[in-house]
Amino acid sequence: MMPDASKAEGESGDIIHLSEICERAGVVLSVKVRERLVVYVESLLDWNKKHNLISRADTSNIWSRHILHSVVPLLMFRFPKNLAFVDIGTGGGLPGIPIAILRPDLQGVLVDSVRKKTEALRSIIETVGITNLRVVTERVESPSFMKQFRSEFDLAFARAVAPLPELVTWTRGLLSKPRKTAHTSEGAKEIIPPAIIALKGGDLSNEIVATKRAFPGLSIAEHSISTVEGVGEFFIDKKVIVVR
Repeated sequence: MMPDASKAEGESGDIIHLSEICERAGVVLSVKVRERLVVYVESLLDWNKKHNLISRADTSNIWSRHILHSVVPLLMFRFPKNLAFVDIGTGGGLPGIPIAILRPDLQGVLVDSVRKKTEALRSIIETVGITNLRVVTERVESPSFMKQFRSEFDLAFARAVAPLPELVTWTRGLLSKPRKTAHTSEGAKEIIPPAIIALKGGDLSNEIVATKRAFPGLSIAEHSISTVEGVGEFFIDKKVIVVR
């Protein structure tokens, strides 16, 4: 069967646009990375016809609303090499799979309680050829998950999953002890593990106040995604919350 020329042309434009935004932020996507992102999007859309991995209303905007949104933390901050991360309530593998594609040095665990989603993710990961991810069918707050992964992770990613106080409660036993990292270049915002990286939208003031009240020792910083050049039109009201 011949490929759909219009689909291929659209994907080509989307990956070029994403690459340009990443490059302006100092992140250059190799040919291999770009190819894997395209295969991931194709596989995700195919599986989405069978299982609701992402909103079907968003499929036409998948590159901007899902892929770009997922990798925004890598454009806004510097992450040390060779970290371990957990993607909480990963759904269609977002943000974990795009992050793992861009940063193959990171080792990740995608966790979701819905088996049909995790089965799809295992197939997608194999199709794309990703070797730095594993998938777990479980609730991140369950005793069994905590027992298996206690203090295993440097980072916890969460994309529109739960209020901040819940995320902190779920991940406190999963995150590792603070570690020393090399000094980054002047002007770079470095993420020093352990940290929660939450992708959220709207007014988060009440969540932040509640989290600080419940966990007074934490540092919580709110960063607007619209500060990244080229993404303002997509994420006017979106934030990255860094909890340490």
